[in-house]
Amino acid sequence: MRFNAPRPKAVDAKTLRGTVLKVDRFGNLITNITAQDAPALFQVPLPAFKMAIGQREVTSFKTNYADGAPNELFAILGSMGYLEIAANRTAAAQLAGAGKGTEVSLILEGAAAVANGH
Repeated sequence: MRFNAPRPKAVDAKTLRGTVLKVDRFGNLITNITAQDAPALFQVPLPAFKMAIGQREVTSFKTNYADGAPNELFAILGSMGYLEIAANRTAAAQLAGAGKGTEVSLILEGAAAVANGH
């Protein structure tokens, strides 16, 4: 399933502003940011980053939903190719106080966040 999603907007070379497209049945926040939008986030080693959503910041990236500590907000690339904010054993939407339409900022430290063409 793909969304007819608006593209995230480049704020500057290190920052993308996106939005939550959907809250899935587990309470994960599916954003409109893809790996193509922010390729630097998926490099090895992983650059320092933060995602700001509501009054919360996310600073860890996991490759598996079970890798997060209980009640920890983390970023993960979801199966549909969108960057998600998730939490292990609880709803990220509830922890972040966020839902569909909530603004999300992705800020990369020391690397350009924005893919060419954005």
